[in-house]
Amino acid sequence: MKKFAIYIIVSVFTFASCEPINTRDEMPIPLTEQQIKEQIVIDVRATVPGGNQIVVENKSIYGGRWVFPTGTSNRKTDTIVMFPPGNYTIQFNATTAGGIATVEKSIAIDKLTHDLTPPYAYLIGNLGQGVTWVYAKDHPSGSFWGMVADYNWEEFWWFPDYTGENFDNEFTFTYDNGFTFIQDGVRGTFKLNPSTMELTLNNPHLHMYDLDMGQGQEVMDAGIFQIKVLNENELVLLQKYPAGIGYDWIWRLKRKGYDYPTE
Repeated sequence: MKKFAIYIIVSVFTFASCEPINTRDEMPIPLTEQQIKEQIVIDVRATVPGGNQIVVENKSIYGGRWVFPTGTSNRKTDTIVMFPPGNYTIQFNATTAGGIATVEKSIAIDKLTHDLTPPYAYLIGNLGQGVTWVYAKDHPSGSFWGMVADYNWEEFWWFPDYTGENFDNEFTFTYDNGFTFIQDGVRGTFKLNPSTMELTLNNPHLHMYDLDMGQGQEVMDAGIFQIKVLNENELVLLQKYPAGIGYDWIWRLKRKGYDYPTE
């Protein structure tokens, strides 16, 4: 009888051990790109309706990077000053388990409500209202216009004779529904590349040396200058001549109303 009972117990355990396991962990189904994007909630808004200062906020669980026309940011929330006015698309690249997922939001900027940053703030004013520049006739070096070495713009070679010239010209840079350049009352346009500090003027007429009017006039008409110095009070413009000429031309301007300190 005891042997029979033992056989029954052994049989029960043997049967139980052969039963299949029905409860198993299942791998989750990966989210599609669209499902991931739906989880990425971002907010892009102006601090003043239509104004040029915007706030971007990442409200999702994902980290990532904001991409603006002016740069990038890794902050969850950031404040950016936009310029010039226009329609912008702000991009957020979220880092997810499946890779980078990109979402975008558009915003319209139609007025300047917050101060610009350099170099525009120096060139056209903190709100684009305009800055007028004049020849720096009182520059400590004694010269505000001349020929310089093509390998070093600060190495002045020759200063033209200013006799008979008053050099009272005025040059205004402003933002008036566009980048506006006004020379002695004549309106034109300008374009500035903040990365390279290349300035392009439409139909400029800065003073030139009479004997250099041939090739020099072609360079002047092209209107391409390099900004070598730009701060609250000073603007130095350089025009590069073709390679092999050996020299370039430079103009020193100052903000109208500014006087260099005297010793």
